[in-house]
Amino acid sequence: MVGIGADEDISGRRIGEFSPPWAREHVRRVALGVARREGVWRGNLARLHRDGHEIPVSQVIVARTDEHGEIEFYATIARDMTRERAAEAALLASEERFRVAFEQAPVGMALLDLEGRYVQLNDASCRTLTWRLPEIENVEYTDGLAERRDESLAARLEQLRETVAGAPAGLDARLEHVTATLMGDGVRFDDVGLLALRLADARAGDGLRPEDHRAP
Repeated sequence: MVGIGADEDISGRRIGEFSPPWAREHVRRVALGVARREGVWRGNLARLHRDGHEIPVSQVIVARTDEHGEIEFYATIARDMTRERAAEAALLASEERFRVAFEQAPVGMALLDLEGRYVQLNDASCRTLTWRLPEIENVEYTDGLAERRDESLAARLEQLRETVAGAPAGLDARLEHVTATLMGDGVRFDDVGLLALRLADARAGDGLRPEDHRAP
């Protein structure tokens, strides 16, 4: 872990030599006191590689006492947490990228729970749907969007069927055709996905495969 060879002689060296100053100070001021009082201390520290870089570790310090309660020695185990910390950092970075993309996206985006109810809308989606999240907390994605504007759902479904029937082969080409056609006829972007979902639920016999029912 710290760059010392298996056959290298380290007799006479102190354990503190393999820790950065801040970790040594934390052990001296906090960890040893807890271990003396409670018998064990657990926490996150670091080891110091011989090339100078710090290695994050999860460490346990155990105080061994004699029959009189006097400290005989301390034992410690440190686990290298480099991979775990890197994974956590990557996850945080990924979440931040998603947050920025979600909030600043020029098109409507929404997060749904496992029951299909809205959890979060971005600004573009709120502008498209003319709703804010508190108004739709119990609304399912397929509930009421087309009908909300007094449009005929049956007529829109039929329009979607006809549009799909005239679409070229291939999923990407078909989705592009459906989106362009319906939006060109005044249908808002979110309704394309809505109507496709409604059509999927109705299991209409128009030749759409299950994977074609995704919103573009």
